[in-house]
Amino acid sequence: GFWADVRSLPPIHVVLVGGPCSGKGTIAPMLSQAFRCRVVGVGTLLRGEIRAQTPRGEAAAETMQKGDLLPDDLVLGMVNERICGSHDAQQNGWLLDGFPRTAQQATALVSGKYGCSLQPDCVVVLQRPDELIREFALGRMVDTATGHTYHPVFAPPPADIQARLVWRVDDTPAVINKRIADYQSAIGGILEAFEENDIPTRQFNNAQSELETFAQVAEFVESVARAKLEKMGGPS
Repeated sequence: GFWADVRSLPPIHVVLVGGPCSGKGTIAPMLSQAFRCRVVGVGTLLRGEIRAQTPRGEAAAETMQKGDLLPDDLVLGMVNERICGSHDAQQNGWLLDGFPRTAQQATALVSGKYGCSLQPDCVVVLQRPDELIREFALGRMVDTATGHTYHPVFAPPPADIQARLVWRVDDTPAVINKRIADYQSAIGGILEAFEENDIPTRQFNNAQSELETFAQVAEFVESVARAKLEKMGGPS
């Protein structure tokens, strides 16, 4: 079966991108569980820095409230620390959730200028119609303990965590529209940077059930992991 099979696969490195509210927060943990890879969410890393009131966190909070993109050095520094400086990500593989956001960041990931390889084995792109994105965006809450996102209609939170929930400060109609526009103007360049480096890239329509989307994404990631195993000289 699938679960037994994936245990024999090498650690996989995945980039998961999509517009705001395209379902990354649901698909990421499902992939993490299926392939044992660690989810590295820039949002979660940032919220940790903001909660700890580090200088990096304070600068980030100010930028995010305006809906602007964060400086590359700040974000890539955090990602590099989390992936290259952590045994679990090295040992089990990783999934970059919602990053890169620009072609420059994508180019930096594949440039090889970091202490360990930040180059992904594959890129998964989630797509959802703008109207559905707006509907999702304007009710989101975050569990401050885990970073998980909930929604009163689409993903109701368990009753026992109500006290830990905070509304997303950056979810306002104007900010959401700006984030949709930023994403649409950036995604072509992001995918180009990966495709130029022959990294398998596939787009998935997530207007369907997230279980259906997950099954399609898992099939793609598994095929990439099998190809990686074959290249390493293992059985395909």
